[in-house]
Amino acid sequence: DPSCDLAIDKKASLTGASGTFVDAPSSAPLAAAVGDTVTYQIKVSTPGTVDLTIDMTDQLCDAGTLTGTDGADGSADLLKAGGSITYTCKHLVTATDPDPLPNTACTAGVASAGGVSVAVPTPPDTRCDTAVVDVFQPGELAAGTGSKFLDANNNGAHDDGEGPLSGFVFYVDYNGNGALDSGEPAAASGADGIWTISGIKPGGYAVREMSDPNYN
Repeated sequence: DPSCDLAIDKKASLTGASGTFVDAPSSAPLAAAVGDTVTYQIKVSTPGTVDLTIDMTDQLCDAGTLTGTDGADGSADLLKAGGSITYTCKHLVTATDPDPLPNTACTAGVASAGGVSVAVPTPPDTRCDTAVVDVFQPGELAAGTGSKFLDANNNGAHDDGEGPLSGFVFYVDYNGNGALDSGEPAAASGADGIWTISGIKPGGYAVREMSDPNYN
């Protein structure tokens, strides 16, 4: 008694770093300026018990920037039962882009079992999700930067020998609820501990660090 289904979830980030992708619906778009590069993450998954052969399309991906898990390229990719494929692609925001700038990704597939092939979902339907970017002019958005280090002696200061920590996510908490939410810009600390958040809308907001269970 095989089952088959297909789902898609699209997020956006201005850095493309792990942990910085957020939903960006029309009610809470991500902000970017002309000249910024937006990275999109598209996760296609199936809760079903049958392997699918899927296609994924995203018309706003700049040429040559679409990559997927295990070499998937959006055309006739094998999606294992109960599994997922994560694609990323980039788009350079230009002065000719509309404001707001919606970007929709869609997927459809074919399930085969017992010599029978079934389209998922039923044509002409597809599964789609959209991420929206508010387009600003250069100089209209702010940025924030800082550094992350291991305070080995717990004195609150960056002392000699206390090395940087990478992969920690910092974000602008627009709504003040202490969580990284839709449309909130984020960045991750690099190998040198430095993080830089761009695309901050005008206003006054807290910048917060996402917790890590291995650290106080």
